[in-house]
Amino acid sequence: MITIRTLVQNMKKGQSSIAVKYILTNLENNYLKIQSKIKVLGCRVIDDGTMIQLKIPSSDKPVSYDVVIWVDTTTKVTLDSNLKCYSNSPFFAFNFAYIFNKEHSLLFPEKYPIEFTTMPPKMRNPFGTVGFDKHVFAALKTVGSKNMSTLCNSFIGVSTQQITSFSEKQEELTRMNRNEATTE
Repeated sequence: MITIRTLVQNMKKGQSSIAVKYILTNLENNYLKIQSKIKVLGCRVIDDGTMIQLKIPSSDKPVSYDVVIWVDTTTKVTLDSNLKCYSNSPFFAFNFAYIFNKEHSLLFPEKYPIEFTTMPPKMRNPFGTVGFDKHVFAALKTVGSKNMSTLCNSFIGVSTQQITSFSEKQEELTRMNRNEATTE
């Protein structure tokens, strides 16, 4: 299973030609831009860990992505917390769904087309590096400083929200793009 430390260390191992500081600065700036619009939709204890569901807005489009994170703690997230993740953001799906699935860290693999979980991303992530996108970063940043027990207590009695599959999100984006094209 992937830990948060693994994600951070992969960035520091020089697997990217762009300086780590530049990547982190861009991720942080994106987070600050959307922070006030991030919505935590649910939190509950599952399998000796905590599952948190969020809606993370795009910084450049009028759309939000579903991000669900499971961490193996019911108290505080640390760098050594095991992580499972789902995101219907195209960047995450195309680059990391296969790798997270292979590492037993992908939540809801059935919500992706089968190719995303069974075929390595040869074009977008040819070295198979573990990483995340700006939406997963924003989700981790949002929940990272919270006490999981306190967060879950605030959702007692709240119904679980539906999680949109990757294909459903792609259809929504296609409709949105069509509408933009017809109004121009």
